Amino acid sequence: MSNFTKAHKALRIKERGNDEKGKGRNVCLLLYQRDSNPSGAQQNLLNTAIPHTIQLVINITYEFRADQIQQLQQRLEACDQEFGILLSQVNDLHVQNQNQQMSTAKLKEQHRNTSQYKKLVSAQKKKKKQTPTPEKRHPHQLTVKETPAGFEPTKEAFSIHIKVLWGLIYQDSIPIPPDYSLLKEFNTQFSFSEEISNLIQSPIAVSLIPEQDVITLQGVQPGKKKLARGIINLKDFHILYVHSLLSKLGIQRWAPDLDNPSDTLYNEACRISADQTF
Repeated sequence: MSNFTKAHKALRIKERGNDEKGKGRNVCLLLYQRDSNPSGAQQNLLNTAIPHTIQLVINITYEFRADQIQQLQQRLEACDQEFGILLSQVNDLHVQNQNQQMSTAKLKEQHRNTSQYKKLVSAQKKKKKQTPTPEKRHPHQLTVKETPAGFEPTKEAFSIHIKVLWGLIYQDSIPIPPDYSLLKEFNTQFSFSEEISNLIQSPIAVSLIPEQDVITLQGVQPGKKKLARGIINLKDFHILYVHSLLSKLGIQRWAPDLDNPSDTLYNEACRISADQTF
């Protein structure tokens, strides 16, 4: 061994261990001067202290490792807790996404059902709209399908005839309603429409009013007159015939009653007289 210096060092290592007797002991290793040989007692002390020192180092290392392992376990537990929290949050997000997807699916289903319902209602409405409406609003109405070919000129002529009877000769003429006092008197003379037809067809029937009291076509001069888009040719015989027929029926002025149904006796008399004088 090398020589020891005069100044010696003392290293004291305290061993903490639990032996069978539960006692601790202190081991002191003394290093002597260089180049000096230890005595037998010192050598024995060194021989005895080295195993205990190694054991002490092992114990310290084990305790240090145990502390590190414990710290690592604590960190792992903390990481496990954090991971559990994160996993719980992920599960919550997954549940929320599922709920949102379910809600979106429900909304789409509701929208689909609503669209189908609207289409069904629309189809039903179309079916209702496609229901054919009656062609005639009135039993006596004449539709286009029922008119023969070439009827348009006749229709136009009859329309002009109605305007002449009604006194609508001029552009600013306004239809005049019937006198309701005379209308009541007319209703007392007839009970059935057949009576009106029989009276018109009878050559010996007595007129209900004098011809001079008939206002229709009163003061109209015979001859050609322009009416709307056409030209009418009023003859004196036609004017006299109108006055004669209306006097039989007791009608002073040919004017349908637009405030009452078309099948009243008075309106029936206006229709028959217009047809007879056309």
